Amino acid sequence: MIEKQLNSTEETTNALNRHLDAWRSGDIDKVMEDWSDDGVLINSSGIVVGKSIN
Repeated sequence: MIEKQLNSTEETTNALNRHLDAWRSGDIDKVMEDWSDDGVLINSSGIVVGKSIN
């Protein structure tokens, strides 16, 4: 089997599109699949670590 090897730009674009699609559809479980237990979110509201943003 021949597998297509993605470059980092394609991987980033795919991850972002998957995340945005889940966000737009209101599927919080799907959104959270992109987060690890030690992920960090930094925005104007502050800093959140891990899946505590759920």
